[in-house]
Amino acid sequence: MNARQNTFAKISRLTEAGKLKQAEHLALAAQKQYPREFFLHNILGAIHGMRGEWRESSKYFSKAVKIAPKSFEGFRNLGNAERNLSNLNAAQKHLTKALSIKAAFPEGWLSLGLVYLDKMENQKAIAAFEKALALKPDFDVAALNLFTTLERMNEVENLRIWVSKFEKASNNHPIAQLFQAALLNRDQKLEPARDILKGLKFSQNRTHGDLMMELTRVNLLSKIEGKLGNYKDAYALFDQSNALNAKASKSGDHSAERYMAGLDRRLDYFQKGFSKSWTPIELPAESPVFLVGFPRSGTTLLETFLGGHSQIAISDERPLVRALTGALGTSWGQDLQKLESLDDKSASKARKAFWSEWRKYNGQSDVKIDKLPLNLVYAAEILRVFPNAKFILALRDPADAVLSCFMQSFKLNDAMATFETTLSTAQTYDRAMGLWQSYTEELSPAVFTCKYEDIVTDKEPVLRGLMEFLELDWQENILDHLTSIKTRADIRTPSYAQVAQPLYTSAMQRWKHYEHLMPEALEIIQPWRKHFGYSD
Repeated sequence: MNARQNTFAKISRLTEAGKLKQAEHLALAAQKQYPREFFLHNILGAIHGMRGEWRESSKYFSKAVKIAPKSFEGFRNLGNAERNLSNLNAAQKHLTKALSIKAAFPEGWLSLGLVYLDKMENQKAIAAFEKALALKPDFDVAALNLFTTLERMNEVENLRIWVSKFEKASNNHPIAQLFQAALLNRDQKLEPARDILKGLKFSQNRTHGDLMMELTRVNLLSKIEGKLGNYKDAYALFDQSNALNAKASKSGDHSAERYMAGLDRRLDYFQKGFSKSWTPIELPAESPVFLVGFPRSGTTLLETFLGGHSQIAISDERPLVRALTGALGTSWGQDLQKLESLDDKSASKARKAFWSEWRKYNGQSDVKIDKLPLNLVYAAEILRVFPNAKFILALRDPADAVLSCFMQSFKLNDAMATFETTLSTAQTYDRAMGLWQSYTEELSPAVFTCKYEDIVTDKEPVLRGLMEFLELDWQENILDHLTSIKTRADIRTPSYAQVAQPLYTSAMQRWKHYEHLMPEALEIIQPWRKHFGYSD
């Protein structure tokens, strides 16, 4: 081995040992001698990526693939960096390039699947993960992502097939056991599922994959304990699951405190009479409909029914309103005074930003519905730009909504980070609904309220009323939400959206089992329970 090879081997060993500063110093020194060396650009990209410095990482990987344009690994690394920068189209492009160079590249299919997940193209993600496992049957990270996606999408029979394949290929890997427990839970074999989960334990400190498996294990075990009536144990596990979810969040670019501060700034500004200083603007030719509500209040269930109507297009949790508020300059609740001096030109610019985002994800239709629950916080900006906009408010018993948010392991952003405890979730609910009440009292928008409890017990009268509100003819397909889901393969369905009617109703008044464990939260939301007609 010559001096050059010795140097490169030492850099690799230092990197693998986590001695990144030493590895970087040696690589930069070597780069002066070998400026066109692929290995050095590639490993410097990896070092910056290990630190979470993705912009620098992307720069080095970009140089690496220019030096070695046939390197499938280089393009995969560049794609991963771009994904971590949320440049999903660029990531997809680079990963597709990697796979065009070498189709039999399981790690490349895994990375592409993760990009599809981020883009909410779930069926494409499943296909990519399946290709990764077909090429490498014991590929544990691909198995974890495939199984998690299939379970979330309720493709139970496909999940059974792939778990069985992976179990044989991997000699009963713990991931196979984890999802065997998930399948037993699906089959209502709760005690055997619990026994498996209690016998498993994944490291929280070794790799991100291990941490995600432990999160999955704890989250599933918490729900099983709840079903078995062990509510104190379940509540403690929900707490543990939320802590693991925060630890597993790779970006770390989320802040519950920042979100709450933004809500408080809004509450301070949107006092009674706030619209008196608003200058009139010209009404737009077209306005969307907004499906809003506190998370876990039935917006996705409503979406599946609405998706059965041939004249409705729904944008599912896309950044349309964020583009609107960005154009207005009010995204974080700062400079809300800009709403007062808004003129036709500025309003038109904000509308164009909204519709530009719409066209990225959706086609044309008679009724365009933007579904993102917590857009209710931005209803004032929406109504400032679209004064004639209609709103569908998904409502659920506040106690059940708060508990359900606490029970979920959401992909974290500022808003979802506030659901760490039932107390913090209730505080978010109180502020969000306080804003909604201020907006509706001041601006009197057209609102149709759909109560979760009414939909799951007698849906047809609610949905017929909703069609009248939307000025659409009734279509029988609306009642068959399972058909709607099948025709909209990429819809992000929660676990209750494709199962039997009893599971819908079992989610009603669940909070009563946990009442003694969340007294402070219940005290905060009790006025809202009374306001919305849920008082005992």
